[in-house]
Amino acid sequence: MYGKPTNAVTAQGTAATSMYKSIANPRLGISVANPDRFRSLTVSLTLTGREGQQYGEHRVTLPPRGHTAFNLFQVFRGLSDGFTGTVTISPTEPRYCVAWTMSADVDTGLFYTLPSGNYRWPPSQKERLQLVFSKVKDAAVQVVPELSNIKMEIGEEKQINAYALPDARTIRINLATAEMMADSDSELAFVMGHEMGHIIQARTGQYVFSTNPELDADALGTWLVFIAGYDPYAAAGVFGKLQMGSGTPGLLGEIFRELGVDPHKSFAGRIDNVLATLNDVCSMNEMVAACAGYKSGIHPHFPSILPLAHGERRSAKRAPSPFPPGDRVLR
Repeated sequence: MYGKPTNAVTAQGTAATSMYKSIANPRLGISVANPDRFRSLTVSLTLTGREGQQYGEHRVTLPPRGHTAFNLFQVFRGLSDGFTGTVTISPTEPRYCVAWTMSADVDTGLFYTLPSGNYRWPPSQKERLQLVFSKVKDAAVQVVPELSNIKMEIGEEKQINAYALPDARTIRINLATAEMMADSDSELAFVMGHEMGHIIQARTGQYVFSTNPELDADALGTWLVFIAGYDPYAAAGVFGKLQMGSGTPGLLGEIFRELGVDPHKSFAGRIDNVLATLNDVCSMNEMVAACAGYKSGIHPHFPSILPLAHGERRSAKRAPSPFPPGDRVLR
C-alpha cells in the first residue's frame, strides 16, 4: 500500500553543535535543525572526497526552530554511485545547529544510522547541563526517592560557581562552571552531585560519610557520580581545575565552600577524602560486585590496589562502614 512504512530505524540523540561531520555517500540522509527560537540560521554543507578533493558548498537557511531533511545527491548533483567521502555541516556564523545523518547501502537497500558527528569543541553548554543534571538527578532519586522534585537553575554570571538554594530542592550552576569543565561530563556530574549532597543533608537531617558538611557532600557527590554512570575519579579533575583558579580574585564564587586558610592544601585533602570514600564503599560486602563490574568495564588496566577493583578482598583492616547505624540513607 502506498505510504505504508517498510523500514524503521532508531538512533542516538544528538546535541546542538557548532560543527557536525559525517561519512558520506550519495544516498546519505541528512536532517538539519535550528534550535534558536528567535533567529533564522544559515547552515553550510561542505563535501570532501576521500582523497581530499572538494566538491563545493551548499547552504540551507532555516527559520527559527525550523528543520529540513534531504539526501546528499539532491544538493550535490552529479555524484557517482561509488562516491565516498565526508560532509561537514556548520552554521555560517558562530552559532549552533542540530544535525543527524543516516546512510543507505545501494546494493542491499539497507538503511543504517551513524555515530553522532558532533565535532567542534566547545559543545552547547546548556544542553550538556540538562543532560548531566537529568542523569545525576535519577541517581539521587535512587538514594532518596523524595528528591524527585529537585530542579536546576542555570546562571549566566561570569563567575565559576554552583550552590544549593535554601529551599532544599534547587541547585544553581553557572555556565562558567560548565565551560571550565567542557571536556568532561563526569567532572560536571561531580559538581552537581556535590550540591545534591547538600540537598540530601537538608532533607534527611544527617550526614552520611563525615561530620564536615563539605567533605560529606564531596563523598555523596562521588557516590552519585558512580550511580549515574560517570567516572568518580573525575572529582580529582574538578579540584585540580578549581585549584588553578583559586589564586585569581573574582574567578571562583562560593563553589565548594569552607576551603580553609590554604585552599591548595584543602583541595589535596578533599581529593584524599574522595579516594577514601571509594575505598570504604568498595570494601562493603554489598558493593564488592558493583565495584568489580565497574572496574572491569571502565578501568580494567588500573592497579588492583586502587578502588573499584576486580572484587578482591583487602587483607588489611577493613574501613568502618560510612553509613550511620540503623536505617541507611543510601540504599
